[in-house]
Amino acid sequence: YGSLDYLGSDPVEYQKFGFYTKSTNVEEDDWSDLIGMTRLLDETADADYEELVESLVQVEAWLRYFAIDTLVANMETSFANGGVGDYAFYYGEKDGRMTLLPYDLDSILGMAVSGLETSIYRATANRVPERFLKSPGFARRYYALLNELASDMFAPDQMEVLLGNILNDWTTPAFVERIQAFSNQRREAVLAQIPRSLTVQVDLPLANPDYLRYYRADTDSIRLQGRANVLKTGIVRVQGREATWTVWNGQWSIEGLQLHPGVNEILIQALDEQGEELEQLRIRVFRGGEPEILY
Repeated sequence: YGSLDYLGSDPVEYQKFGFYTKSTNVEEDDWSDLIGMTRLLDETADADYEELVESLVQVEAWLRYFAIDTLVANMETSFANGGVGDYAFYYGEKDGRMTLLPYDLDSILGMAVSGLETSIYRATANRVPERFLKSPGFARRYYALLNELASDMFAPDQMEVLLGNILNDWTTPAFVERIQAFSNQRREAVLAQIPRSLTVQVDLPLANPDYLRYYRADTDSIRLQGRANVLKTGIVRVQGREATWTVWNGQWSIEGLQLHPGVNEILIQALDEQGEELEQLRIRVFRGGEPEILY
């Protein structure tokens, strides 16, 4: 039961049957590294979380562990996809930060159960991976790595060579072709889960007649929400106000957007981290009532 949850300061709690075992340095019986890491992962405030994690674990290796497991659609229950086992971790001597190591990979690329359409966030079923992968800076890097791997290592021509070199000598051409086809389909399924465009969801009826192409509101304020490009967006603004922007699911929202009587043209902008505009949308909302009189 290797969830990396903090189980307290007593080493016995980490050595119970089905929890953790040591493969090296068994004689020292020193569990302080694991206990200290799980405590800090559990107790560190959000504002300090990413900096702290960078000092505890090899973040890029963690992200690659989750990303590759996602791209091969590993259906063996593991820490990388919502389980609590079938992985190892290692503390180096020169670099003492912990890294994750996969094993038991007999159910990848459709070789057992398909998993073709599984979520890229399966690992978040457990609390420690959930906090890690949903933290804004790490979420952005996770998406970027998925996109990079899908465009490079898992590109169809690359996988054709890789799988052919590995499998051709011990299995049939038909099996190799089936694995290659699954890899390509899984790649597309993963890429489809990466939000790339600015969108808006308007939960209002269209004004009558609908060819006027504006919505109708009976209140003086509304809520809007949508999605934006997770690879590039740093801020979403609506009528100059900063919306709530959640990187891990690519969603933005804004409450209490004020409307004046008559037609309101609402500008929605996605900006990069330097404040440069990436995309914009405009919608029109008609609010009934007497028009404002300006003096």
